[in-house]
Amino acid sequence: MKILIDKSWLRIFILALLTSWYVPVSAQEFRIGFEAGPNLSMARITYKPKTVADTEYSKVLLSAHVNGYFACKGKGFMGISVRPGLSVKGSSYKSLSADANDRLNLFYLNLPLMADFYLTRKLEFSIGPEPAVLLLTSARMDGHPGVILSDMYETFELSGIAGFCYRINERLSAGLRYSHAFSWSSEMAFYDINGEFIGHFYEYNHTLMFSLRCAW
Repeated sequence: MKILIDKSWLRIFILALLTSWYVPVSAQEFRIGFEAGPNLSMARITYKPKTVADTEYSKVLLSAHVNGYFACKGKGFMGISVRPGLSVKGSSYKSLSADANDRLNLFYLNLPLMADFYLTRKLEFSIGPEPAVLLLTSARMDGHPGVILSDMYETFELSGIAGFCYRINERLSAGLRYSHAFSWSSEMAFYDINGEFIGHFYEYNHTLMFSLRCAW
């Protein structure tokens, strides 16, 4: 599978993870918990060569995520966290033959690896890579639910994820994160009326996540 990576973002992720490893071991504070909330997901569709068509965006799909939360924080302002979980991504499109929108749900098992920067006592900023494995696809097409399209989608996805979290009290926090896929989730070839190949289109997931975290 071809993975297209923005090198400037990749450098930021690597630097964030490396600097967070300098947290003094003797001063670590460990926290464990879980976080969950709604997702706003959409697909970005790009064409190659670009002369085939312009970049398009799907309609927003409302979905959800749930993740574990395992974090350690040093005496300073840096820390690291691992957040394994399940996230539903996908997209929504106007149906050509039904009143309701077509929906595509992509169920991913994901493992965000975050470098955490504690800007204040209550506010933190996190950034890092988000590898994920596709478990299942489910679609509603032309008004018919339960359409399975797993063979059309890649098993592995690599995204970058970043966001802020605000600590409400000792146990509860609320956060907002954005996940930007670097690897395409689906690819299709285009042919003209004579059967000649003219190009490809690629789908990339984009997801905005609202989270409520409970940790202790």
